[in-house]
Amino acid sequence: MHKVTLGVDSEEEIKKVADKLTARNVDHKVWIEDGFPVCIALKPYPKEEVKNALKGLKLF
Repeated sequence: MHKVTLGVDSEEEIKKVADKLTARNVDHKVWIEDGFPVCIALKPYPKEEVKNALKGLKLF
C-alpha cells in the first residue's frame, strides 16, 4: 500500500473535495476536530480510480 498526503488551503476546499468524492462514490471519512473538517481519509483505491477527484491538490 502506498500512502500520499495532499494539502488544501481552506475549509471550503476540503468540503469541495469531500463533495467530489461523494459524487464519485469513493468511500471516505471526513475527520472533524473542534467543529472543523481537518482531514479526509480514503480506503485504498487504485490511483486511476481517484485521481480525477483529487486532481489539483498539492503534495503536502
